[in-house]
Amino acid sequence: YYRVGSSNGHSHTKSFKTLKHNGPIRYGVIADMGYGEKSDDTVKQLTSLVEKGQIDVIVHSGDLGYADGYQPHWDVFFNKIEPIASKVPYMVTPCNHEFWGNFSAYKHRFFMPPAKDGSGVINTESMYYSWNSGYAHFVALNSETCIDTGNFDEDMLNWAERDMKGVNRTETPWVISHFHRPMYCTSDHD
Repeated sequence: YYRVGSSNGHSHTKSFKTLKHNGPIRYGVIADMGYGEKSDDTVKQLTSLVEKGQIDVIVHSGDLGYADGYQPHWDVFFNKIEPIASKVPYMVTPCNHEFWGNFSAYKHRFFMPPAKDGSGVINTESMYYSWNSGYAHFVALNSETCIDTGNFDEDMLNWAERDMKGVNRTETPWVISHFHRPMYCTSDHD
């Protein structure tokens, strides 16, 4: 159980359950949701599944709130996902609707695990990272640039290769990478 706030006031008491160390874990995987009313049904369904204990983790791979750098829209988005993100892990990756101001709002509003390698922490801005959940190791990557083009940065790819090679596949047999843009696409238009 927990509350958040400051000397100006606190939230209602919230609660969550920690993830299981073994057994099934159910994931909700989404992208392109947005802060506006078009996402109301998605949020309603996800909230219902979380409240019923039918989703343990949300993986949201880019185009999170469609705030496009406008801070009040970010606030609306966070208020919208609060019934979900206050109860289960809400893991994110950036995309082109987060790139405004060099991903500034994304970097300052999301605190994902830092990317680490054998020499220590190498990325603290949540642009890429890895995390374990049950029998799965997730590698969250940034498929964007600050000029709205798809790209996988070489340093990030080198880190991802080292990270995936270090996974103990006996303990964690599943390795899953998530990011926004598809690696392959049949579309040939802008």
